[in-house]
Amino acid sequence: MKELTKIIQLIEKNKPRKEEFLYDGAAESKYAQFYQLIKEGRIMTDEDAAAHFYQDPKTSSQSAYRQFKSRFKERLMNTLFFLDKDSDEASDLHNAT
Repeated sequence: MKELTKIIQLIEKNKPRKEEFLYDGAAESKYAQFYQLIKEGRIMTDEDAAAHFYQDPKTSSQSAYRQFKSRFKERLMNTLFFLDKDSDEASDLHNAT
């Protein structure tokens, strides 16, 4: 969970040009909710996240959550390629790379 938090902090600091690719533009999507909850520090562990999103006893919460988290992480990693290197907060070193 710590690595997701760090990636989200990096994304927030360097705002991507377009956010829809992260969670398909639907602010109410599960991906958007997960992003916001991590960003706000309301979800700190995988157990908290699994309990929040997969409370239904009919679902195998652990495998469903692991699959969801894997897809979320993949989307976050792809987001890193779209960070706005021309933002005012970008350093000269960052712009050079």
